[in-house]
Amino acid sequence: MDERSRTIGFRRDALAAFLLLVVAGISIAIAHTIPELSEHIELPPVWVSVLATLGLIAPLAWRRHAPLIVVTLVTCAFLWFRMANVPETAVSSVALFVAIYTAGAWSGDR
Repeated sequence: MDERSRTIGFRRDALAAFLLLVVAGISIAIAHTIPELSEHIELPPVWVSVLATLGLIAPLAWRRHAPLIVVTLVTCAFLWFRMANVPETAVSSVALFVAIYTAGAWSGDR
C-alpha cells in the first residue's frame, strides 16, 4: 500500500471515529439529562462517560494501521465502559464490532 492510500485510509477512519464520537456524545448528553433514567440506574459523572467513550472510540482512527492493537484497546475500553455503567450502549457495541471485524480483515496474520 502506498503512502497516499494509507493517508486517505487514515483520514476516512479518523472521520468515521469522529462521527461515532459525535453520535455517542449526543447519546450520553441525552441520557444524562433525562431524570427518569437516573432513578433506575446509577449514572457515572459526565466526565467519566466522556472519557470512557473517548477511550473506546478514538483508537478506531488507527484501525487499519494497527488492527490487533486497536482491537485490544477497544476491548479493554469496552469492558471498562460497561463496568463504569456508562448509559450509552449502541455506539459502544458498534465500535467493538468494527474493531473485531478490522482485526480479522486487516491483520497480517489472520
